[in-house]
Amino acid sequence: MAPVKSFVVFACLAVVFSAAAAHGDSIVTLTLNPAGGAISGAPGSTVGWGFTLTDLSSSDFVVPTNSDFCPDGLIASPCPAIGHPSVGVYSDIISGSVFDIGPEESVTQDFDSSIPSGFGSATINVTANIGDTTSGELVLYYDVYDGDPLSSGSLILTDQEALAPASILVVASERESVPEPASLLLFVTGVVALIRRRSWTIRE
Repeated sequence: MAPVKSFVVFACLAVVFSAAAAHGDSIVTLTLNPAGGAISGAPGSTVGWGFTLTDLSSSDFVVPTNSDFCPDGLIASPCPAIGHPSVGVYSDIISGSVFDIGPEESVTQDFDSSIPSGFGSATINVTANIGDTTSGELVLYYDVYDGDPLSSGSLILTDQEALAPASILVVASERESVPEPASLLLFVTGVVALIRRRSWTIRE
């Protein structure tokens, strides 16, 4: 009987390892909006990312549990502070705005800090310098269920990850980059005076 028991144990282990291998790769595709994940904002502003999330499985449900911004090469849970220490603070949105995604379904959300909706946001420090930048990966953490988690679905995988590259650039605010009316008027007045002076000199 010993050989038979050994065979049964081996067969069971093979099934377990086959199931694990089947779920070894992410069953989720994550696409950010804007494309490429590059966003920018002025000191003190809150900016963020929209997304499209697709469940590639034909039977399993995906439940987002958290998200984070991880500097290049430092994927962890939780991730360190946003790359450049002066840039700002990341906040998760997706885990509160999407409960689950069914098999072969997609969910798309634009970023809107007032709802909030989107993947996540970055609040840029008021002390950040124009030109400060950081890059890394936006990380989605999710669980997988073998059926609808609101009915009879059972949890089969936890703390899975889907990644997408992202970056943040600190730029001047629109108010700083557009000349004030008084400054613009002074500039125009100076140009007109210069033209008149040159015209007067030519006539002489």
